Amino acid sequence: MHIIRQNLANHIHSPGGGFWGWLAVRLMGVRNRQINEWTVARLDIQPTDHILEIGFGAGKSIQRAAQQATAGRVAGIDPSPAMVRETSRRNRAAIRAGRVEVRQGDVMALPFDAATFDKAFGVGVIYYLSEPVAALREIGRVLKPGGLLLLLVREPAALAQNPVFQESGYRTYERDAAAALFTEAGFTAVGTETCTYDETAFGVFGRIDPNRSL
Repeated sequence: MHIIRQNLANHIHSPGGGFWGWLAVRLMGVRNRQINEWTVARLDIQPTDHILEIGFGAGKSIQRAAQQATAGRVAGIDPSPAMVRETSRRNRAAIRAGRVEVRQGDVMALPFDAATFDKAFGVGVIYYLSEPVAALREIGRVLKPGGLLLLLVREPAALAQNPVFQESGYRTYERDAAAALFTEAGFTAVGTETCTYDETAFGVFGRIDPNRSL
């Protein structure tokens, strides 16, 4: 059992190919389906919005966002080549139409110009940020003035019940600590909200100062 948990834990952050990568993605998809839906819904996506997802996994949230940003653009970045391939297959038509773009890369060096996106989001990515404030500042760089960032986070007590996550050794955050990271990174109007579908999960919101000079 320990070997199984360790193999899954090794693939949670950046799923690779093969059986364990496939299984990790499927398990995360089942576990996170409702909180992914809640996160995208809370973005209040408008037809012309430009949206960025950090850590898109299998690409279902990118697909959902693109269905709403019908005259906009949805982009995503993920460290896993396997997830880039999976998401590219899932969103093939939208990519061909120029409405979706997916890239392999690191949140610490986003391959996008400054002030590109209206909104950015990520589900369960905060645990894996080795330098969370620097990463949040980099996300803020690519957001437009007034742009919104929403990260979905699980309570530490809930993650402590997950034997696979326990094997990973990643850090966890209480609400106040997660919100403090946003504030330190320069976001304004920072707040948290409990996920409707899961009381052990919460969203952290922050906006870029609308008066920030470009």
